Amino acid sequence: MHLRDRRGLTAMVDAMIFILIIGLLVAVVHQSRDDYVMNEASDVTNAVFSAKVRISDVTDKEDELILPLTDVIAASLVLGDDNVLDYLREILDGVTARPGAYLLEMKYKEYAAILGTGAGECMSGCEKDVDVAYGGELHISLRLY
Repeated sequence: MHLRDRRGLTAMVDAMIFILIIGLLVAVVHQSRDDYVMNEASDVTNAVFSAKVRISDVTDKEDELILPLTDVIAASLVLGDDNVLDYLREILDGVTARPGAYLLEMKYKEYAAILGTGAGECMSGCEKDVDVAYGGELHISLRLY
C-alpha cells in the first residue's frame, strides 16, 4: 500500500492527537474543580466554623495567638471589626466557588452581621449554634444559592 499524500495523513493524525489531549485536559480541569466545591451548607458550615486562626491573620494586630474562628467572629461582631468579616467572605467565596452566592447570618448576643447576596434559588441550608469561649453562643445560619 502506497500513500500518495503524507502531509494530509500527518495533519489528520496531528488533529486527532490534539483533540484527544484537549479532551483529557478538559476532563482533568473539570474533575479538579469538582474536588474543591462544597455544595452542602452543612459541609461548608462544619469545615469553615471548626477552623482555628491566628489573630494576626484576621486582624491588624501582630499576635500569634491561635483561637477558634467562632470566638474571633464573636469578638469582631462586638467590636465592629470588619477585617474578620472580609476574611470570612474570602473563605466562603473560595469554598463554594461561587462568590457571593450564599447568605450567611451570624448573631452573637445583640450583635449581628450578614454576608453574601442571597439571590436565586436556595440549594441548601444549615443552622448551627456554637459556644463561645467567653460566654454565650454564636448563631450561624448559612444558605447556599
